[in-house]
Amino acid sequence: MKKRQSITLFLSLLVLSFCLSPLTSECQSLSIDQVRSAFSQAIHDEIACDNLCTRMDAAPNINDPVWMAYKATLTITKAKYTLNPLSKYQYFKEGKALLDNCVLSAPDNIEIRFLRFTVQDHSPSFLGYNKELSADKQYILSNLEAIPFPKLKKSIINYIGICDRFSEAEKKWAANLLIS
Repeated sequence: MKKRQSITLFLSLLVLSFCLSPLTSECQSLSIDQVRSAFSQAIHDEIACDNLCTRMDAAPNINDPVWMAYKATLTITKAKYTLNPLSKYQYFKEGKALLDNCVLSAPDNIEIRFLRFTVQDHSPSFLGYNKELSADKQYILSNLEAIPFPKLKKSIINYIGICDRFSEAEKKWAANLLIS
């Protein structure tokens, strides 16, 4: 009888520890705001990128175009962390196709257009993924004031401030939106 109680206790503790593990709880409750927050670290850190990709794959939001645009951008980001040229190109190609589909499914979403703009801004010219830079830039500038999410608006304005594709006048105008 004691052996059975010990096994039952062990299994109960095992299940409890699994249910309370950070990875499990984060996968079940990962929100788009959490993705946005983790994204800035993921684009600069390979482990953070892999972790966020794993967490996003396990979350139920995979049909949301904004969610998928972040996933696409992370897939493209994985290319910079791999040494194999074929793997680099495969990650890039997969992410590019997914990101372009997100833009097609939600062409008026500034967040998706901004993600595509940043990817194209950082893509090597020999890949030819820069055809929408001008259109996305104009869309971002035309719709920046109307962004309802203050953190997102601030992130985009901060990016504009450091991006060479924006003129000094555009940078100044965008920075003034943070003040007003």
